[in-house]
Amino acid sequence: MSRDEEFELLPEEEKTARRAGALSWPDRKMQRWGLPTHWREAGPFDWTGCDEVEVVVGKVSGVPVLVKTRMPADSVLQHFEWDETPEEIADTFDLNIEQVRAVLRFAGVLDRTAIAA
Repeated sequence: MSRDEEFELLPEEEKTARRAGALSWPDRKMQRWGLPTHWREAGPFDWTGCDEVEVVVGKVSGVPVLVKTRMPADSVLQHFEWDETPEEIADTFDLNIEQVRAVLRFAGVLDRTAIAA
């Protein structure tokens, strides 16, 4: 089945979210600015299904952000990949630590047992 055929099978709400940028490309702005785009070799990350991430048309250009913030979810993932701890990310950007941890868990980069509260 092709991607177009798969897309047509999605519910309308899902189609709208995808069109608005729910399937994010973290290097999109860096490419536009002509900067290197190699930090995330895994490519685009699909944030649909993560309760802590929302896509709002007109908010941060439709980039997936943490709910009730303007912080791109990809930026949280990027900072974690740069060896910052969830606590450092939350402190630096004035975010809720549980929200940061939930996003990192959803991305599969944070082991649930490693964050004993």
